[in-house]
Amino acid sequence: MSIYDELFDLPEDRYLAFLKIEHGLREKLNQRLDTGEENSPWFEWYQDYANAVIGAAQGLEIDGFDHLEVPSNKNNYHDEYRRIVLTVDRLAIQIRIDNSRRSKRYSVALDSAAKAKIRHHLTQLKELTDKLELPQRKCETIISKIIALEEELERERTRFEVVGAFIVDAPALPER
Repeated sequence: MSIYDELFDLPEDRYLAFLKIEHGLREKLNQRLDTGEENSPWFEWYQDYANAVIGAAQGLEIDGFDHLEVPSNKNNYHDEYRRIVLTVDRLAIQIRIDNSRRSKRYSVALDSAAKAKIRHHLTQLKELTDKLELPQRKCETIISKIIALEEELERERTRFEVVGAFIVDAPALPER
């Protein structure tokens, strides 16, 4: 996969995109360090990592990297590398906490009784769909939407977007 393919496949959220880029860069650096020999250009590898991470942060307009620099001297590279890694790790924790809180705002934890009731109704919908005189393709589409919702019920928290998509899509399917 080329770098352009990787950039095209980045998440829409700039913070998640940054974390994905940095993760790949850190893996590449660690792989080089693990397989490198004593006379390998390890200092340049640290520079490459630092340059790419700082560039990605600037390109994605991520705050908190302005004070960091690409190591320019072999005597202080490790301190600067450490500052970059600590900044990235701090940002990663903040992003994970924010995403966790956001996902809880847009989901609900259902108890087993509520899940059983919903499953019962979904089973009834499947049976009703089988009895309808619809083209096979439409029946399969409706059943696949029901199955997707059943799978969502297996999660610890049921996402509103999946339930909403079912509510919006399912009634319109027989008309299509």
